Amino acid sequence: MASCNHVQWLTVRQEETNFELQYGNRLHNITKCLPQPSTQYPSVVLFAGNRMKSKALRSLYPQSAISTCRKFGIVNICIDSTTENEEHPVLLAESVPNYAQAKSRGKQTCHEASNHPVAWPSLEIPRRQEFIDHVQARLLSLFTDVICLFAQDYGGLDAVAETLITWATIGPASNLEHPIRPRLLIVANISGNHFTSEALRLQLKVLSHPGFSDSFSSLNVINVLGVSGHTPRGHFSAFEQVLKEEIRLQRAARINTHTLFSMVHITAFFDLALENFARSPPSTFSFIHASRDDFKVSPNFPEHLRSFMRVLAEKNLPGQYAWEFIASAIILDAFPPDMHMFSPSEVFRVLYREACVLGIQEYLDTQQLSANLVCADIEANMISTFSLMKHGSQSSASLRRHYLERNSEHGKLLKLPLSCIGCLQRTTEHPLECGHAICDICVCIFGTPSKGLEYHYGLTQCLFCLTEITFQARLVPPTCRIRLIAFDGGGCKGVVSIGFIQKLQQGLDPTRPHAVQENSDLSIGGVINLGLSGKNWTPDQCLTFFHKFAKIIFASKAKARFSIWSWVSLWSWISWIMRISGGRYDADILEKVLQEAYGTTPMLHTARPSGMKYAVTATTLSDATLCLISNYHIEGKQTSNLGYKHLPPTSDKGEILIWEAARCTTAAPTIFNPKRLRSYGTFQDGGLRNNNPVRPGLRLVSQIQKDGDCDIVLSIGNGFEQKPLSPVASNFRNLFLDGALARLYRASMESLSLNGQNSWDDHWHGLDEETKKNHFRLNLPLEGKEPSIDDIGSMNSLYQKTMCHQGDMIEVIRAFKAVTFFFELDRSLVKDGPFYTCYGSVLSRSPDAPRFIQLLTSDYPYAQFFNNGISLGYISNNDICKLCGRYTKLVEFRVRHSSDQADIYLRFARLFRRRISAFPNTIDWFTEQQKLNAVFGQPNHKSIAGPRQSDCSCQLQRKRDIPISSPGNLKRRLVARTRTRRKKIRGNGD
Repeated sequence: MASCNHVQWLTVRQEETNFELQYGNRLHNITKCLPQPSTQYPSVVLFAGNRMKSKALRSLYPQSAISTCRKFGIVNICIDSTTENEEHPVLLAESVPNYAQAKSRGKQTCHEASNHPVAWPSLEIPRRQEFIDHVQARLLSLFTDVICLFAQDYGGLDAVAETLITWATIGPASNLEHPIRPRLLIVANISGNHFTSEALRLQLKVLSHPGFSDSFSSLNVINVLGVSGHTPRGHFSAFEQVLKEEIRLQRAARINTHTLFSMVHITAFFDLALENFARSPPSTFSFIHASRDDFKVSPNFPEHLRSFMRVLAEKNLPGQYAWEFIASAIILDAFPPDMHMFSPSEVFRVLYREACVLGIQEYLDTQQLSANLVCADIEANMISTFSLMKHGSQSSASLRRHYLERNSEHGKLLKLPLSCIGCLQRTTEHPLECGHAICDICVCIFGTPSKGLEYHYGLTQCLFCLTEITFQARLVPPTCRIRLIAFDGGGCKGVVSIGFIQKLQQGLDPTRPHAVQENSDLSIGGVINLGLSGKNWTPDQCLTFFHKFAKIIFASKAKARFSIWSWVSLWSWISWIMRISGGRYDADILEKVLQEAYGTTPMLHTARPSGMKYAVTATTLSDATLCLISNYHIEGKQTSNLGYKHLPPTSDKGEILIWEAARCTTAAPTIFNPKRLRSYGTFQDGGLRNNNPVRPGLRLVSQIQKDGDCDIVLSIGNGFEQKPLSPVASNFRNLFLDGALARLYRASMESLSLNGQNSWDDHWHGLDEETKKNHFRLNLPLEGKEPSIDDIGSMNSLYQKTMCHQGDMIEVIRAFKAVTFFFELDRSLVKDGPFYTCYGSVLSRSPDAPRFIQLLTSDYPYAQFFNNGISLGYISNNDICKLCGRYTKLVEFRVRHSSDQADIYLRFARLFRRRISAFPNTIDWFTEQQKLNAVFGQPNHKSIAGPRQSDCSCQLQRKRDIPISSPGNLKRRLVARTRTRRKKIRGNGD
């Protein structure tokens, strides 16, 4: 890439109806030139003038091109090269009094530029000079430390005064409680006899303006005489000393007010401030709110606080403990790694105080405490913790952990039903053996990454009570999508589903009995789903249970009238209508069997690896509303347009046990009585609304992930009756078989709600061709009528037919294996002429990557990855770490822009290929998912400056030969060292 010599910071373009600001990414380019931009804290000095300004710049900064290069912007900026390696470098900005800018010739392709049309608040468009004055007063002043105005170039001190009064009238944009305002340094050229009086007159005129103190922090006037012709360097020595002192004073003020920003943060803040100005020039800019633009304070924080205070009151714990606890939790949330160290008092007042008052008000009322005094106590505790973090070189996470350890005696008593006690920001997702529970984010913060596994975390000790535990959680990687499995309902026909699961497990890995659970992220169904996902049974265990279960519950019929007609399904249905209540079979026997099988295990429990989500379907008795009973919580209040009601595993009403969920989902009308759950209501079989739960499952996915897409959707049926494509209508109408009731019965049995295969067909035909590639259906075609749900005599026959039926099983297995791989960027895109080079890694979310790669290469020895038809290399055991077993394939490819779509797929053989997880997708999407631009930190406390979350932590850690553009010369390559086992990087081929 050719070196960029442009220095324009902002350029103004005037259209007929509005102004447009063009930003040439200048601060980003300067950031890339600094050796440690995240720990370098620059000062920005703006020089405004013409000839005298240029002489001063040439004299003070002879090595800088800022005074000699052509100015294409209303303001231009570069770094003082003599300070670029210092902790406090100096950025030199310059402009002219009339804000003139040179016109560029042709398109400038050496740097990126973004255009920002400015939405002016009034109908009357301002003059160009007036508009740029607003840019200076409300945008540039936010980032300028010292403004040097050269009076001679402005036409005298009176003209300078008018400019300053104009800026002061417009006013600043910062809403910080202690905003840092630029210092003014006026450079005059007046004979000694008149300088003092003129300077005093200027100061009286400017300082008397009511808005001056809001816009500027000081005013200093210096006189430089004899500036004509050639000026020796020493001529500006006094000005240089005064300028350095002004910079030092401003830096000290920033340190005292916690507003000394790093170069990385200045760059990010300017991007956000520019967007804010373009949206509304009169609006204020909040640095604190801007730093939390990517992860805002949880809107449910008050509710979690309220839950915490209720438990605290129940356990009679002291209030002082509560305020310390809340302060520690706020520090954890407010100051992740990479976050700027704002004043904790200001952070509390801007982001948390209002939420805290809402959350603790109920407790304050009962204890007759003052909200102002309690908030002052919380703020004081935050300041104390912040001091330890800033001066003790401890992270907010380690301080939170130490606080919880010191107060473990109180922590033993704090067990919240819904709120994560670790952060008080989110709902719980992972139960611990001791009875406490934490959220996904706290698992990342406090858990230890499992060796050789991607996004697996473990805990050996509870954070809150210090109990020794064995805990491991599996999280969905951010660049992966969810793998969904949905089971049809069908009573005894469920052996068909179990048979397909057995075949799937054998195809994935016959040595891993839980291979199906390991390859799915969300499952939805009924009793079988609860066995596989809830109890973590193997498919063989499910089959054993199901045979026993069906034979017991369908062996004894309840005493009921019209039982003589029970063998005729139609008359069975009629008899159900005629009966007021009751089912054909004994519900007491059903409950006894379910309790023996599932025990007292709750839906959210520790008897299985944490992380996989599952749900079962049920419907309300009153209006048949679909309800999903799950093992996870959804943050916030449910939206009414989902088409279902979500029943979380725990709430203030208590826990839902697995056997209770099973009892609800099996309560089919005419078969079993409905089931009443305490405090929730009465429920019956979910198959009445969605016997095929694919659509509810997809709605669940949209609640769990933002985009709501799935890597794979597998719907598993229980057998269906094959019907002729062109049925022949009978000419004879049978009174009994073709009467109104009979026709109504047949229509209801074939409805989309009750008929799983018809529901799938309707779902399938509503998908676009691209989406269909990720949706699969396994079902068993049957000759003749389908067995009834209580036909235990047909179970063996159905199972044998299932094991002989192949269907799409091989393609389903290939799809699951392909989406086991996922892609992550190793770094941001690297500019390479008209293209960008993308460096990344293909990783595996398999729990046993060496075994997975061995099976894959034995079945498909020539399998390789491609991106848009270009080979990225073969799958090889050489990409597996010998110490930890983690799979990492380094890849690189080129794109024209970050918005271009990549499409990485695995080609098993010449005729078979499947996309890996989350493709096709843009590079921007991966950047956003991985938070590569999260310069102010992330909720999970991962740092963009530190190792990646999926990096191998053993000695053979993953590195690459990445050609990185050198700051000094973009043509020269700087090669990073690779790991001990050197690896050749394949480019656009093998």
